[in-house]
Amino acid sequence: MTTAGTSGLAAWSWYLVPRPVYSGGNEISLLRGGDALFPAMLQAIRQARHEVWLASYIFHDDTAGTEMAQALAAAARRGVRVRVTLDGFGSNQTGQAIRQLLSSAGVALAVFRPLDRWTQFLQPGQLRRLHMKMCVVDGDVGFVGGINLMDDRYDLRHGRSERPRLDYAVCARGPVVDHMEQAVRAVWSRAWFGRDWRHEALAMLRAPRPLSGLRALWRQLRITPRKSATLEALDPDAPSVHAAFVVRDNIRQRRTIERAYTQAIRNARQRILLVTPYFYPGNEFRRALHQAARRGVQVRLLLQGKVDYLLAGMAA
Repeated sequence: MTTAGTSGLAAWSWYLVPRPVYSGGNEISLLRGGDALFPAMLQAIRQARHEVWLASYIFHDDTAGTEMAQALAAAARRGVRVRVTLDGFGSNQTGQAIRQLLSSAGVALAVFRPLDRWTQFLQPGQLRRLHMKMCVVDGDVGFVGGINLMDDRYDLRHGRSERPRLDYAVCARGPVVDHMEQAVRAVWSRAWFGRDWRHEALAMLRAPRPLSGLRALWRQLRITPRKSATLEALDPDAPSVHAAFVVRDNIRQRRTIERAYTQAIRNARQRILLVTPYFYPGNEFRRALHQAARRGVQVRLLLQGKVDYLLAGMAA
């Protein structure tokens, strides 16, 4: 748990350890689909007083996405610090109107690995996309899951459907929100530097006082530890939850989520229900599922029905 007096290294200790770091005193709510997630996010953003951090793979310009963008823009206009990160591939086409709406309101919008020019497709690392779907408001409430900012009943490849897609998110309050905020801040800073670092550097070098410009930029991008919501701020009737926030990157946290899954599967006694659109388990993960089934645990997999990418479907 991060407190106001915690050193920078201690505040990041959860990220430096390649395993889940649990904290107590959290309040966690499961949200099914955008029908549950979007109203809760909109309420939090409309009540924001200080800052909003949001990241999404897809930010669609349909009714659901536009309403979210309007709430973010309104927050920025009333003085809330709003930082948004979009993926350059996932939101390349559908996000143009959203980008304009947010930027015109003063939202600091960063694009992760942009694809505005055909030459950018040739740059190394373009297959590594931003699949984070997260929002943190005032450091008090966080939303994270698999839901993109678009109508649950619309698919970019299959069009509209009568039934919403099956997807989930969680709403969190308590110490775990600190870790969520640090992660979404970090990805925004990385995308912002990737987009504007060259221009910022040239401007600072040409300035009469380049050191002052560098300090101002650092103050804007720094990740400041903040005090988590206290237990008194949580719902007194809600049960206290022991929770950890885990991320996946290609360096320190490459297998943190997979290891957490594997450990839970190995400890399962009654049933395992795994819901995922993309399922490519390694040998260790498959072995854990096999062993669970052999010891009498009910193992059920719910995988993607309508395939969005043919290669992904063949691999699964």
